[in-house]
Amino acid sequence: MNNTFTITQTTWQESQQALSMLRTTVFMDEQHVSAEDEWDGKDEHALHFLVSDSKGQAIGCARILIETHNAKSCFHIGRVAILKAHRNQGIGHQLMQTTIAWCQQQHPDHLRLHPLPLPDRCFYIPEHHHHARL
Repeated sequence: MNNTFTITQTTWQESQQALSMLRTTVFMDEQHVSAEDEWDGKDEHALHFLVSDSKGQAIGCARILIETHNAKSCFHIGRVAILKAHRNQGIGHQLMQTTIAWCQQQHPDHLRLHPLPLPDRCFYIPEHHHHARL
């Protein structure tokens, strides 16, 4: 087990191939999420985080949408995925810490998290159902 990985902030335009591969593998192939549900048209305007292993191979990702609700700016963290071979190594936890830290640095009025079947140590409370694999 190799625990060496990097988390990089990116855009859809820069990393579409890697992000698409990760989300297709985890959400569509493993969880049978439909293409219609997975590809919602929001990726080009979102901020993405890409996790790479020590060889530079993409192994995980997350997406942040900046939304407005009741005249307040909100960050919506979602589309969090880690490839099966790299799960249970703390990578998903570190990815969530990184995305939350980025949001906190931006001074949002509100941070919204979709439910993620994360280990109990993350303590996230779900708002409504969405898919994730860490």
